[in-house]
Amino acid sequence: MGKRMWRRSLNLLAILSLFLSVAISSVHAATTAQPEITLSGVNQLQVGKAKN
Repeated sequence: MGKRMWRRSLNLLAILSLFLSVAISSVHAATTAQPEITLSGVNQLQVGKAKN
């Protein structure tokens, strides 16, 4: 019975470790993400007007 309890504890520890690593990497990715779109020259942007 001792081996079964030991294995269960190791399995729970492995699952907890995996969960924590995913959570930490998600937080790290969210805090270090760079913007995908950068607008430059926004003052020259005209919406709804056509140039001929």
